[in-house]
Amino acid sequence: MTRKHAVDQEQFIELAKGSEGCQSVALQSEQRSLHISEPFLVGETLVQLVEIPGFDDAANDDTDVLDLIAKCSHHLSRCSLKKGVTGIIYLHPITDNRMGRAALRYFNTFTALCGPGALSNAAIAFNMWNEVDEDVAERRSRELSDTELLFKPALDAGAKTFRHNNTRESARIILGYLAGLSTTRLAFQKEVPVSKRHWDVCDSSAGRVLSRYTETWGTS
Repeated sequence: MTRKHAVDQEQFIELAKGSEGCQSVALQSEQRSLHISEPFLVGETLVQLVEIPGFDDAANDDTDVLDLIAKCSHHLSRCSLKKGVTGIIYLHPITDNRMGRAALRYFNTFTALCGPGALSNAAIAFNMWNEVDEDVAERRSRELSDTELLFKPALDAGAKTFRHNNTRESARIILGYLAGLSTTRLAFQKEVPVSKRHWDVCDSSAGRVLSRYTETWGTS
């Protein structure tokens, strides 16, 4: 799961798992941690969720987040989950009336993490749908979905949009859809070597996207 702000992910995970899978494994970096939930059932499918720290969190350096994702990839491989992931979720607040440069930078990093071959396993969840007038939410979702510089390329590559109104039911609908897909390997997983010696996460596709935005606009 990815999102700019960790609180959105935490709420989604708590809603989705309910009383199940309340423990998690934490992978540490110097400043932040990445959490992998204990397995829990969605229908008849056993699911684990990975909470990825936000790229625009003041406590993080962008490369620190990529390092954590690389550690997660290694951890999952050691746990014999070598087939990859079933899905990746991007949470976008429909309460935002525009998609600024920071959000655009983050979404483009998300698509680079996935790569073209894994975007069909991506779910773009319009978060906080219940907090906006229905007509406004519909208009914003259409604008985001139909605009070439925003979500349209990802949707054309197979990503799917969902409404998430901060309920257990809507969270489970998203997970139920992803649980029915075949596993895939994200571009970032393919790029991370078995041994990280002499390898820099900035050399990955996602790292290059972040570097390009930083050089152009800075980190704001």
